[in-house]
Amino acid sequence: MRTDVTVDFAIETGYFPVRESGFTNPRYVEFLNGVNLTGIEEANSKSANAATQQREFFFYDPAFVGSSRARTEVGLTLQTIMTGDGNIQVALDRAYREASLGS
Repeated sequence: MRTDVTVDFAIETGYFPVRESGFTNPRYVEFLNGVNLTGIEEANSKSANAATQQREFFFYDPAFVGSSRARTEVGLTLQTIMTGDGNIQVALDRAYREASLGS
């Protein structure tokens, strides 16, 4: 993706640029600094700034076949454990089955 495209997308949505060159692009730097922003761009800038302060702690999980389903099941399992009957092993076993990770 070209730098100008990722910068446009980042400014319009509040998501981060997908290229390092997007972060250092003068238009994106101005956006982060709140230069001449109104409405949604101003809100996006505040959101991007909050996330930028946490950037050194970011990580990613590589995708694999079934990874989306696994993430969903893990999320549901955490919810069950936190609000459910407290039987952690039963919840984990269910997630494992539902995500089809055992096959």
